[in-house]
Amino acid sequence: MANLKVCSIEGCGKPIIARGYCHAHYSKLRRNGDPLKTKYRDGNNHCGKTNCPAAKKILARIHYVKNLDSYKNWRSNNPEVYKQTREAYCARDDVKARIRARNRQWNDANPNLLNSYYANRRARKKKAMPSWLTPDHISQINAVYTEARRLSVETGIAHHVDHIVPLAGKIVCGLHVPWNLRAIPGDKNLRRPRIYSMDMD
Repeated sequence: MANLKVCSIEGCGKPIIARGYCHAHYSKLRRNGDPLKTKYRDGNNHCGKTNCPAAKKILARIHYVKNLDSYKNWRSNNPEVYKQTREAYCARDDVKARIRARNRQWNDANPNLLNSYYANRRARKKKAMPSWLTPDHISQINAVYTEARRLSVETGIAHHVDHIVPLAGKIVCGLHVPWNLRAIPGDKNLRRPRIYSMDMD
């Protein structure tokens, strides 16, 4: 390991594969003639058409990557505007369809992980039910689920029973008790930011 040769580009530190360069810099050298040059596509050379949607998407992504710090600063300075913009974007039908298709594809490709997730969640829910719950508490819990079902039927929008404090939080774990449950629209439950963890209840 002491004799391992590293890339000749200052500060790289990756092992050499050819001509004194690492894999990344050697690939740039072969493509662009310069190990430090990255060639981006412009708006007209993606498919030869002017105003190509695919080219616009590429340019938007390049602009985002180059100005990532500016985007982050704007988000921190305008949280409400960013939240409204994000919610409007997620409410678009094409975005919803794309997210559903992506989730369906992942579920079909990972049935074992999906089963494991739901099994673990059922176990957490059972463990999170205190032994001192009374029959009246159980009735209140069932009423929340009934309300979620009623709202789903009446509005045509799927409603979920959400744990206000998640069952598996990083800082604190909530309980499966009536006062920690609420019925909310499913899309809001799945995309809302988590205070305690990213676990979706």
